[in-house]
Amino acid sequence: MRAIPLITIDPSDARDHDDAVFAEADDDPENPGGWHIIIAIADVAHYVRPGSALDHDARLRGNSAYFPDRVVPMLPESLSTDLCSLKPGVDRACFAVHIWIDRHGVKRRHRFVRGLMRSVANIAYEDVQSAIDGAPTSVASPLLDDVLKPLYAAHDALDQARMARAPLDIQSDEKKILLDDAGEIVEIIPKTPLRAHRVIEDLMISANVCAAETLEAKHVPCMYRVHEEPALDKVEALREFLQSLDFNLARAQTLSPALFNKVLDRFRETPHAMLINQVVLRSQTQAYYSLIIKAISGWLWHAMRILPRPSAAMPIFWCIVG
Repeated sequence: MRAIPLITIDPSDARDHDDAVFAEADDDPENPGGWHIIIAIADVAHYVRPGSALDHDARLRGNSAYFPDRVVPMLPESLSTDLCSLKPGVDRACFAVHIWIDRHGVKRRHRFVRGLMRSVANIAYEDVQSAIDGAPTSVASPLLDDVLKPLYAAHDALDQARMARAPLDIQSDEKKILLDDAGEIVEIIPKTPLRAHRVIEDLMISANVCAAETLEAKHVPCMYRVHEEPALDKVEALREFLQSLDFNLARAQTLSPALFNKVLDRFRETPHAMLINQVVLRSQTQAYYSLIIKAISGWLWHAMRILPRPSAAMPIFWCIVG
């Protein structure tokens, strides 16, 4: 896969690069307007072998811990920030999924592979969006036509399919904490949501769906992230709150993501938009993880046990599938 111009898109201060993406028009004449997408992640299992000391310690830690100014990695830094980081211009072992979608974003087929890749660039979210908006940086400019624009065009198709599913469309209000040299908080600033963020999020969701479908086809149990229907008392509290804003949420309506999206759309361009997002979010049932077979959700580490060299320290795509 080293000849494929895969790129990593991360926050500007990211120290490691876990996933890479690529998209191109599908050359299949039976799929006009369709797309071929590749999502690749670092193949940690290439280095962390089952039962090894690395595997044992990774199991004890369970995950990397992220703080405003540092990361306590699950794996040694020689792996987490070097050999298992998809750095530009160097060969890296990867685990990838090829996805073919039609022009409406509906998946036609997918295929998982292990391979070697060589990322052509790491670009910050802001620089990707700036390039698409007409002001490319020196890093993004050479990749604009052949890499970035096809990614956005493929995402246009995926977005069509997402709109047809109408999943819950809550806008997050993320903050970034700025510290001084002494580790004291200087400022807490909001993160600006960009379409570049959604491009990567939706590609990761697509990878998760493919992984779940493959696991189900192989009859392999996996841990899934589950969202149950909101509790009636929480919905009633939401209804009373909305009434204070002159919005009537009828009791006879069936609870569904489309219903909550109707509420969000009503207030989207108003001063109450972020408050409504928070209230609707709090009305939902807290997600939990469940070992079930028939579901579509996250790609857990043991998902790759259907292929060679399974390990406890395998990378995952964490996401919520609408």
